[in-house]
Amino acid sequence: MTVELHNVAPLDRYTSAHVGFGALLAKTTGMPWWAALTTSLLWELAENRFKTVNPELFPRSALDSLANTVADTGAVMLGFAAARHLMAKGAPRDRAAVDAAVASTVGAFAGSVGFGLAAKGAPDRARVGYGIGGAVGGAVGGARESAPAAVAGAAGGGVLGPVGAALLAYLAAGA
Repeated sequence: MTVELHNVAPLDRYTSAHVGFGALLAKTTGMPWWAALTTSLLWELAENRFKTVNPELFPRSALDSLANTVADTGAVMLGFAAARHLMAKGAPRDRAAVDAAVASTVGAFAGSVGFGLAAKGAPDRARVGYGIGGAVGGAVGGARESAPAAVAGAAGGGVLGPVGAALLAYLAAGA
């Protein structure tokens, strides 16, 4: 089986998910920055191998270029640093943003896996997961009493992924 090199651009439709994964690491693990960097690098090194061996597990099984791998690692670290910064501030809208990004990322993963095996190649399955996860994320944390943050998290997750969910939940929680 031949797998083509497809993800040659540094930024692609999965960049937002990498930012969300960095936020997930920051919120759930308590690991230092260097451990998050190591985790991201190890995944990026293993990812192309996994795509070659088990392409059916990925929405797009094309291999990543070096530029894309570097950008993905940078996106994870951006999400990690932003989540750490927002969690340290501790304001409700900051927590709402982190919670929305994390839940949107988890929702996207669940959406990709849940819809992916049944509908291989369906481009919108991750978007459904982003939207569901964004809704959950917007409803928890600092946005617990804020219906607008829940709605904004869902809208942001469905359109822009974890970054959109975080941004819109943050803005709505402060309103």
